[in-house]
Amino acid sequence: MSNEKEILLADVEENNEPHLTFSKYGKGIVKFKWWILGVTLGFGLIGYLGAKLWYNPNKSKMETNIETKLALINEGQNYLDGQVYSSNDIVSEENIKAVLALTDEKGNKKYSYDYFKLAEGNFISLTPVTETKTVEGKEVKEVSQTKFVIQTKIGSFKNVTELRNFIRDLLKVEEQRSYDSIEKLNLNKYLGVSKEDFAELDFATMVNNISLQYEYVNKSYGDLIENFGENYSVDDQALLTHQFNFNVAVKKQAVEALKGEMTSKKLLNIKDKADAERMLQLYENLKVSYVKRAEQLYDLIETNKKQIESIEKMINGVEQPGEDISKLIFDLVNEQKKLEDERHEKIDELRNIGYVVTSEENRTPTVSVDDNNEDTYLAKLKKFTTTTTTTTWFDECVAFRKSTMEFYDKLKAETQKSTITYQNAYKTGNHNVIVVSEKSMGTIKGKIPSTVVGGVAAILAFVVSSLILGVVYVNHEYDKEPVKEAEEKKEN
Repeated sequence: MSNEKEILLADVEENNEPHLTFSKYGKGIVKFKWWILGVTLGFGLIGYLGAKLWYNPNKSKMETNIETKLALINEGQNYLDGQVYSSNDIVSEENIKAVLALTDEKGNKKYSYDYFKLAEGNFISLTPVTETKTVEGKEVKEVSQTKFVIQTKIGSFKNVTELRNFIRDLLKVEEQRSYDSIEKLNLNKYLGVSKEDFAELDFATMVNNISLQYEYVNKSYGDLIENFGENYSVDDQALLTHQFNFNVAVKKQAVEALKGEMTSKKLLNIKDKADAERMLQLYENLKVSYVKRAEQLYDLIETNKKQIESIEKMINGVEQPGEDISKLIFDLVNEQKKLEDERHEKIDELRNIGYVVTSEENRTPTVSVDDNNEDTYLAKLKKFTTTTTTTTWFDECVAFRKSTMEFYDKLKAETQKSTITYQNAYKTGNHNVIVVSEKSMGTIKGKIPSTVVGGVAAILAFVVSSLILGVVYVNHEYDKEPVKEAEEKKEN
C-alpha cells in the first residue's frame, strides 16, 4: 500500500486508498457535529454582524425625494428680501450646523454629532432630478430646478429613524429662511426710513423718488399677478383689485402733475431767505466748478483728437491695420464721445440754473446772467432775497413742499398696505415648504439584508467545515484498519 494518502470525493472500488463516501461523510458529520455546529454558527454570526455593523452603515444610503416651493424671485436666484438662493443651500454647512444646534424641550441637544466629523465622510449630497418632457413632439431631458434627491449615509447616524428626523429638520431650516425673507420684505425702496430726512431733499429728488416708488409698487403688483394670476385672492380680494385700489389711492396723473408743477414754476425746497442765500452761493460755486471742469474736458478732448489723427496718419494706406490698432481707435472714439457728452451736460446744467452760456466751443465758455429773464431759478432766488417780505414764488415753494409731503405720507401708507398684500400672497400661496416624498424616505440604496448574509456565511461554513472534518474522519478510520486487522489475526 502506498505511503501517500490521496482523498477522493467519489467512491472508487478498485482504489484501496481512503476515499469519502456519502455514508462516511454522514458519519463524519455525526462524529464532529459540535465542531461543525460551532464553526457554522460562528461564521454565520460574523457575516450577520459584518453586514449589520460595517457594510450597511458605510455603504448604504437613504434617498429622499423633495420638491422645493420657496418664496423666490428673479428666476429662482433670490429670496424676496434679496438674499441669494442656491439649491445647494439646503444641505449647506450653515444649515447643517443650525440643525446640530437644535435642542429639545429640556434644553438637551437633539443631535449629538460634530459637524466636521460628519463632513469628513461626505455624509450628505443633493442632486437635481432629470425629467423627461415633450417639446414639439420630441422627448427632451431637462434638469429640474425644483425637484431633487438627497442622499445620506445611514452609518453617520444611530438609526434610520434619527436620520429621517434630521432630514426633516434640515428642510425646515430652509423653509424658515424662505418665511423670514417674506417677513423682511419691504416695498419701500425709494421713500427712505425717515420723513424728516425725505423733507430735506431737493424737490427734484423728492419728486423723482416718489415717481420711482409708485412705479416700483405698481410693478410689484404686476409680478404678483404674473406669478399667481389676477384672480388670486389675498385678504378676500383678487390681486387685480388690490392693484386697482392702489392706483385709485395714488394716481399716476398726480405724480406727473407734481413733476410738471415743479418744473414749470421753477420751485425749490427753501424754507426762508437764509436758505435762498445758501442756494445762491451753491449756484455760484457750481458755476466756478462747472467752468473749470469744462476746461479740463476741453483739454482731454483735444488730446484725444490728436491721438486719433496721429494713428489715422500712421495707418493711412494700410488695408488691414490689425485688430489691436482698430480696437485702439474704437476705444479712443468712444472716449471722445463720453468726454463731449459730459461737457455738454455741465453747460446744460448751468443754463438750467439760469446762467447764459456762450462761446461754448472755446476752452473757457462765457457764463453770464440775463437780468431781463425772471423765469429762472437764479432770478427767482435773487428776487426773493432782495425783497423785504415774501414773493408769490416763495409761497408756491412752501405750498408745493406741503402737498409733496402729503403725497409722500399717502404713498408711504399705500406702500405699507401693498407690502402686507405681497407678503400674504406668498404666505397663503404655499411658498414656504419643501415637499418631502414620505414614501421615498424609506428608500435605502446599497443595503443588503444582514440575515441573508449571515445565512449564506453559515451555509458556506457548514459545507466547508463538514467536508474538511469528513475527510479527517475518513483518514482517521483508514489509519485504524491495519491495527484492527492485526488484532483480528492475533485472536484467530
